[in-house]
Amino acid sequence: MATTENPDDDILAELGLDLGITVFRGSENNVLSRFIKAADNIGAKALVRICADNPFILPEFVRVIQKGIEEGDTDYLSYSFPDNTPVIRSHVGLFGEAVKLSALKKVSSLSDDSFYKEHVTNYIYEHSDQFKCKFLDLPEVLKSRQDIRLTIDTMVDFETIKALYSSVNGSVSMDEIVNSIDANPGYKSQMANQIRLNSK
Repeated sequence: MATTENPDDDILAELGLDLGITVFRGSENNVLSRFIKAADNIGAKALVRICADNPFILPEFVRVIQKGIEEGDTDYLSYSFPDNTPVIRSHVGLFGEAVKLSALKKVSSLSDDSFYKEHVTNYIYEHSDQFKCKFLDLPEVLKSRQDIRLTIDTMVDFETIKALYSSVNGSVSMDEIVNSIDANPGYKSQMANQIRLNSK
């Protein structure tokens, strides 16, 4: 777990340690530095980024990018929509991303922009001529679904996802999640409004 040095995150660090998770604490604002130092701290050469605000992350797709970044020669590996939008730039919240530590260190040496310190992988796929990036196709059921928001940035997001989680009985099956959203106009309306208000 890579969390911040902010005292508000003490409870997270303590929970991680209680669960036997390796915890690294670093800068709240320079997330890029925190990632680099966390990876160096455990001797990692690559990282799979799982954002804590995405509670429906699908493990089977995490395993694909983990294996791909370990065995391939890419600097960055994730999924993208048919229009080439990286899934991390969407609100779908079902996928992680994998990146080599060397690529993060390269970003740190190339840019001092605070935006790239907060959004640690944006520089990589926005400057794909300088990195080896690979994007996998999304499953068919999601290819045209930029209307789905399963990330939590607001209290409305939290309440919507809490209700959705209850309606699917805690299942993390992609088809069941999508079907439940489509069957509930309230979810779709709340998601659409939050996407409009919180565009990336």
